[in-house]
Amino acid sequence: MTWVALIVGVVSFALKIWALVDCFGHPDTAFRAADRLTRTLWIVILAAALALHLWVGGLAWGGVAGTVVALVYLLDVRPRVRAHEHDPA
Repeated sequence: MTWVALIVGVVSFALKIWALVDCFGHPDTAFRAADRLTRTLWIVILAAALALHLWVGGLAWGGVAGTVVALVYLLDVRPRVRAHEHDPA
């Protein structure tokens, strides 16, 4: 069970890092065009999720909630932002 918990914790940490780094790579205009929260707000939310993971652990309530936030960003927000990233409007 210890190895499984370690793997889940590392994977959830990596998802949070990936989401946060990816968020920095898109302009705020693409977030607005996709009708999503602003880039700054997503950066704050994802950074808080990462900090919470480090504070309480990956399998505690905060770590799980942060993983859900990172998955929402990666699976919903990121594709929409990328679709609007190069729109002239």
